This record gives sequence, C-alpha cells and structure tokens, in this order.
Amino acid sequence: MEFLRYTTSLLRNLKTSKIVGALALSYVGSSYAGDVPVDRDFIRLPDQRWIWLEKIGIHKTRIILGQGEKSLKNRIWSEVRETDGNRHTWEYAYFVQIKPNRFIDSESGEYPRVAISTYDMGNGVMRWAIVLEVKKDKIEWLDEVSGFNVAADESVYK
Repeated sequence: MEFLRYTTSLLRNLKTSKIVGALALSYVGSSYAGDVPVDRDFIRLPDQRWIWLEKIGIHKTRIILGQGEKSLKNRIWSEVRETDGNRHTWEYAYFVQIKPNRFIDSESGEYPRVAISTYDMGNGVMRWAIVLEVKKDKIEWLDEVSGFNVAADESVYK
C-alpha cells in the first residue's frame, strides 16, 4: 500500500513538472522570437479623434474613426475589412510605428497618417504595412509597404 501511495505521488509530481516545463519553454520561445503587439488596437489622434481596430470575427476587423469616448455610438466612420486570401489576413490588425518612435505622422501632408499591419499568428514575420490617411470624416488607404518585419517592431518609414 505504501508503494502505491509513493508511485501516485511521483506520477503527480512528474505530470506537474512536465506542465511547468512546457509553459516555461513556450514563454522562452515567444520571448526570443519577439511578440507581435496585437494589443495595439487603439490610437488617439492629436485632435482627440481616435481610431479603433475592432476584431469582429475570425478573419474580420472593423476600422473605426470616432470622437469622444471609445464606443461604436461615437463613430464618425467605419469599414469592415475581411481576409482577401492574398496579402492581408485581418485575423489581427494593430498599429505599427509609421516613423521611428512615432505612431502618427502629422508632418507628411495635410492630414495625419497612421500605419497598421495584419497578422494571422503564422510563422512568417515579413508582412505588409498599410498606411492610412485620416481625413476629417473618413480614413483612406494611402499606401502599402511590403517586406515589413512584424517581429522586429520597426517603423514603416525609416
């Protein structure tokens, strides 16, 4: 009977150590590769308007331009983007730096510009960055930059 208790205890400890080991290994692996900042889904513009990248489905994201509190009822403009099977997966969309250490570029034109990237949690780190121009009552697709390294978290324009 004593042997049975000892064996059961040993198996429980072994199972626990395997789980802890697997969690530690996955944490080290994700830290080494660089986490993709998919939580960067909201940005406030200098004039207090905001842009929200709301995940609304497995492969859908709603781009919302609003003013005031972050809420759908405060939207000025919105558009749903869906995976196109080509360059943009829209499983996750997040803001990236458009210029070094800046998420908003207010100096390159009449309207502010921001950049986003889409991601599907795949293992390819080279993606497309999408540059958007934020007009008074809408957002326009301005440019696409290929070869953007999502894991390095660099700026779109150097």
